[in-house]
Amino acid sequence: MKPNLINAIFYLLTLAWLSEAQAQTSAEEFYERGFMRHARGDLDGAKADYDRAVAINPQLALAWNNRGNIHLRRGELDQALADYNRALRVNSRLAVAYYNRGIVWQRKEELDRALGDYDQAIKFDPRLAGAWNNRGSIRYQRGDLDGAIADYNRAIALAGKVKADPYRVSVNDPDLAEAYNNRGMARRDKGDPRGAMADYARALEINPRHAPSLTNRGEARLTAGDLDGARADLDQALALDPRLASAWNNRGMVRFDKGDRDGALADFDRAVALNPRSAQSWSNRGSVWQSKGETAKALADFDRAITLNPKYHEALYNRGNARYEAGDFKGAVADFTRALELNPQLAMAFNNRANAKRGLGDTAGAIADFDRALALDPRLTLAYANRGLTRLIQGQEAEAQRDFDQCLKLDASMKPELEAMIREARRQMAGKK
Repeated sequence: MKPNLINAIFYLLTLAWLSEAQAQTSAEEFYERGFMRHARGDLDGAKADYDRAVAINPQLALAWNNRGNIHLRRGELDQALADYNRALRVNSRLAVAYYNRGIVWQRKEELDRALGDYDQAIKFDPRLAGAWNNRGSIRYQRGDLDGAIADYNRAIALAGKVKADPYRVSVNDPDLAEAYNNRGMARRDKGDPRGAMADYARALEINPRHAPSLTNRGEARLTAGDLDGARADLDQALALDPRLASAWNNRGMVRFDKGDRDGALADFDRAVALNPRSAQSWSNRGSVWQSKGETAKALADFDRAITLNPKYHEALYNRGNARYEAGDFKGAVADFTRALELNPQLAMAFNNRANAKRGLGDTAGAIADFDRALALDPRLTLAYANRGLTRLIQGQEAEAQRDFDQCLKLDASMKPELEAMIREARRQMAGKK
């Protein structure tokens, strides 16, 4: 081959190599500028740079991942999914892309796929606190409280140590507050209210503006009977995030307990408008309607709650009460029975089912249910009063009087109400003779 031809070929190869090197450098520069714009919140500018970066070098996995993050932030789930898939085709060990894709699957309610991606994220980077936290949330949603708490523990431990990586939470990142808040909910559901309160408090130390923690602490204070403290937390949560349906629901419960039925109704209206799939909010609003004597509206709300969650024993119990008040004793018995199948420890459900059975003429079944209610709660004054009335109807005067005496021994303030109930029962008995 002639020297001039060799030189020409070498020159062309050199130009090609230089062109490729320049393209690679240019792609990296676009990626880096996009990253800086992304960090400043300039999503349009960042996306434009990521577009240029992957057009020049489709092997930049982080550029695909970060562009997916922009789509995710905008709620463009399918576009985000496509970008994370592309990132993982380039780098099948990119933990942060698994983590982000898991978020997409979780938002799409594809929980098995989300769980699989969080597992992969943790496999390739066990320090990724967000993956532990989100996997914990799926375990919590599925009722695995111990597994959820274990994951939240890892998230909290990691969040306090790993500070340099922008894909992981740092000690001051609100995600650490989220992990404490999440662990608090799991502890609450395991029957550890003190542990839950400690976690909510820690979350709010880290981020005093963390509205979910304020909401949950408000709920815990409500459960403990601190209505004023609960109201303060929930007002603050709603000031920070007026779209937080659970805060409207919890404040509605506070208002209801304080006797503000109209205020409670307004809050539950907001709760169901923001989250129409919340069985609890529909059931709570039904309770307000029932207290206002609006039985038809109450029943409609309880129906909606039970349709959303057929295993929600509180809604079944509430609908049973509404059906009883409407004179539908058979329907009431059915609802109380289903509620007791789901939670056999509901003493009041046994008491109320007994009343419905008595309304159907089943006095023996009623007595059996009153007995069950008192076995669960020997201080349930209403059960003594109602069993006494049933025994009175059966002509068992002495046994009835013993029940009435025990009722008043436990709560002497019931005397006027009990005397009125006895008079009404005797009047009805006289009318049947």
